[in-house]
Amino acid sequence: MSLTRNPDDLVVKEIFSKSIQRAKRWHKGAIDDWNLLEWAGAMCGEAGETANLAKKLRRVEMGLVGQGSKDVEEYRKLIAKEACDTILYAVLVIASTGCPDPEQLLRDVFNDKSREFDFPERI
Repeated sequence: MSLTRNPDDLVVKEIFSKSIQRAKRWHKGAIDDWNLLEWAGAMCGEAGETANLAKKLRRVEMGLVGQGSKDVEEYRKLIAKEACDTILYAVLVIASTGCPDPEQLLRDVFNDKSREFDFPERI
C-alpha cells in the first residue's frame, strides 16, 4: 500500500459530500427523512453482513463442511465490500448528527486514541 498522496485519492470531505448528495436522491432531497436510529440501524445491518461473511470465511479456512462454493478470496472480496457499505452508512450517521467538520472530528478521534495508548501515529 502506497502512502504517497495521489490527487485522485478519495478524501474524507469528498466521501461525505458525495454520500450525502447521493442519499438525498433516495430520500426526497433530505437525509433527515431518516432519523439517527434509522441511519445507525442501516449501518449496523451492513456491519452484521460483514461479520456473517467473516464467520463463513472462517468456516472455509477451518475446512468445515457445508460452506457452499465460495473460496477464501471470494469471501475476502465480499467482506471488503460490506465493510465499505458499513463505512458509507457511518458517514450518513455522522452527517445526520449535524457535525460541522467530520474530517476534523475523524482526525481528533484518531489522534485521541493514539495519545490514549501512547502510539506515535497522528493524522
